[in-house]
Amino acid sequence: MRSKTAFSILSLIAAAAVAWSCSTTRSLEDGQYRLAKNKVVINGDKKLSPREIDKYIQQKSNSYIVFGWNPFLNLYNISGRDTSKLANRIIRKIGVEPVVYQPSSVQSSVSNISRHMEYLGYYGSDVDSEVTVNGRKVSVTYTVTPGKRYKIGDLTFSVPEGEFKKDFMADSVNLSIKPGDYLSEQALEKETAPNTGLTLIIMLSYSGKWDILQAARRYAADCVAAGETLPLDETGFSTYLATAGIPDPDLLIRTSGEQRISNYMLWQCAYTEFYYTPVLWPDFRKTDLEQALLSYATRERRYGKVE
Repeated sequence: MRSKTAFSILSLIAAAAVAWSCSTTRSLEDGQYRLAKNKVVINGDKKLSPREIDKYIQQKSNSYIVFGWNPFLNLYNISGRDTSKLANRIIRKIGVEPVVYQPSSVQSSVSNISRHMEYLGYYGSDVDSEVTVNGRKVSVTYTVTPGKRYKIGDLTFSVPEGEFKKDFMADSVNLSIKPGDYLSEQALEKETAPNTGLTLIIMLSYSGKWDILQAARRYAADCVAAGETLPLDETGFSTYLATAGIPDPDLLIRTSGEQRISNYMLWQCAYTEFYYTPVLWPDFRKTDLEQALLSYATRERRYGKVE
């Protein structure tokens, strides 16, 4: 009994030794390299965790069980390139296939990390990549230098007059974002997490000139009905527009490289910020929206006031 146990142990040790000594790149085709390791280095900010950044690396390397060793990876490579043999196919099913390094994934990872740094509130971060080749193994190091952070100044609320404004202002004391906090998409996203709905407004065959004209006619009709000229200011006139009850837009994004308002919301866009992009509307993506919002965030809105 003891001899059988000893033989089993020796067999396991021998198998482990064979697996250890076997190359982890033997199954690769000519010109291919195995992605052995990704490493993230962060300069100058101890609050940021490399593990947090590691999530945004597009191509992950093989995982290891102990001391940078995965016996199933070694086992897979025993099969070599010949998959015609049944034994090799069985070995491959038991083992772990090596990750073949894809150079294009490095640049994609750099872009992913850069976008995530902006999400965290680090604007203008520098992300560099360094590829080290050792035989047929590749290691990639991503060095992240966090960009500038901006503190929130005053919080200004643009809310239509009415009962909703009273409720909103009363609830504003519960905001998690406070003046002096660092600005970040992450913080804003957390603030809006409890929101349960979104208002989508579709304006078909809309004309800004028509809207102003029909509003004037409606006001004139009210004056005739009242038998007198009713008082009117900007707020009052807005109630006659087709967009009554809808806040004026803060940002208007014009795609396809056009730089004109095209008879769109002429009254409502009096103090709207404009952003022009050559991207066509069908091709407009999240990254394009982020660029527009970043541009908007750098602008100083004075609403006609002179400083």
